Amino acid sequence: MAQVGDQPINALDSQPNELMLELFAYLPLRSLIAARGVCTKWRRFVDLSNLLPVRRRLLDFYLLAIKSPSFLAARQMIVPQLQVFDREEYLGKLLVNFVLPEEFEFYIREWPAKAAVSWVWPGLDNTFLSASGVRMHGRNWLGRTIDNSDDTEIFFPGDTYEDDGDMTPLRALELWEHGCAWSDWLVCDKTKDNSGRSHFGEVYACEGEYVDWENTDKPNGSSWIDWLKLRVKADDRALERTSADGG
Repeated sequence: MAQVGDQPINALDSQPNELMLELFAYLPLRSLIAARGVCTKWRRFVDLSNLLPVRRRLLDFYLLAIKSPSFLAARQMIVPQLQVFDREEYLGKLLVNFVLPEEFEFYIREWPAKAAVSWVWPGLDNTFLSASGVRMHGRNWLGRTIDNSDDTEIFFPGDTYEDDGDMTPLRALELWEHGCAWSDWLVCDKTKDNSGRSHFGEVYACEGEYVDWENTDKPNGSSWIDWLKLRVKADDRALERTSADGG
């Protein structure tokens, strides 16, 4: 008999709807995903439950990502390469030097490994690889070995690049190396820049360690999830081009 936690499914179905909604509100992401697949009633409970906002955003993103052609096409390559890692240990090492945005922390802790998005995942290696129809050119820096000496910064000029004489250093986590000195960085620092703005939780494409306001070719993300959405869209476009070229 199927179970959720210690309770058989038929025993849970006999509970009042109000209690079920309360129960579902405490389920972690992977349990919510599984619950949506049990039946229409349980899917409705997931949709109506008062989930943590960050967990709701991750669930909504998951439901969006699994409809992506590139996401589906990449499973055959990603899943065999997945390596098991201790999620709490990984986060603990990062927390020594970084203030982690909530979306990123929940993603590492609760996201299904087999649904790793766009090759950005601690359980995938960080070998630099060329682009393919289902993989972006570059290196997955989340797959590197984390140690307590990791302490990297990127530098923000003022409102324009011309203000580079007075830059603000902010601690950031390198996510993806595109090559030619370009990388994507997640800001893990609540310090405000010289204009008084906080960039905490945002993702920036930087040349070296410097944010270039004038470069609009490299998309930045307003949040971790927003950046992952941009990655999925870019992967979809790459797959479409490959298919059009007969690849």
